[in-house]
Amino acid sequence: MDMFTIENRACYTRTYLIPAELAGANDVHVIAEVKDSNPYPQDGFYTLDLFLEAEGYGMRTYVGGYPFGAGQMRKEQIDAVVDSHVQGLVDDSLRGIVLCYLKENKAVEEMYAQQDGGEQK
Repeated sequence: MDMFTIENRACYTRTYLIPAELAGANDVHVIAEVKDSNPYPQDGFYTLDLFLEAEGYGMRTYVGGYPFGAGQMRKEQIDAVVDSHVQGLVDDSLRGIVLCYLKENKAVEEMYAQQDGGEQK
């Protein structure tokens, strides 16, 4: 039998509503999950994982992960790092990621409609 352990890491989440003119779509959210006690401390004390949801699909898509911090930080310091990564995502590649996200979810939606005997839109 395989053994496993349960992570004992504190985590908190911040959700950012991105304006349509920056995201290229309506109702775009970037979800940031911050966890402490990175199991690979040489990379950073914390890990930040970014996810995307858009247009009411409710499907989270992983965007990227980033280790940071040499040790424990105050919440304000952590928030500043998270804000910076989210801003970088918006500035660099969010529109393209949103476009791919919407195409993928539309294709899945159409596949399910066909399986259910519905017509493609």
